[in-house]
Amino acid sequence: MSGRDMRSARPRVEDLHAEAPHARAPHMKRADRAKQFMPFSALKGLEDELSLAEKSPCARRELLEDEAEQLNRALLDLEPGDVIEVECYKNGDYVTLSGPLLAIDAAYRRLQLGDMEIRIADIAAVRRR
Repeated sequence: MSGRDMRSARPRVEDLHAEAPHARAPHMKRADRAKQFMPFSALKGLEDELSLAEKSPCARRELLEDEAEQLNRALLDLEPGDVIEVECYKNGDYVTLSGPLLAIDAAYRRLQLGDMEIRIADIAAVRRR
């Protein structure tokens, strides 16, 4: 093929425009156009987790001698099946848990409250319900 034949084989610009006329995009409402540029959260729940992480843990408090004796007496008075409330140190904060006492394991120094195991060293107070 000669150079002249190659030039004639190329489509002309006018032919391209004739095949694909400029079509206008459908008119979009102003509110819909603004939605395109609104911020979004790619990681849902991240802000909540970060705010929890920012919360500074409270210090574990040492029981005074008379408080430790009172707690010891309260633990000795408990029997399996009692419904109790336990104030204990968990994940950097003091929480109150309640439920039926299943067992007290003196060897491992743990208390079985419902489906939770609580270390006796983490307990600040025990009350019967």
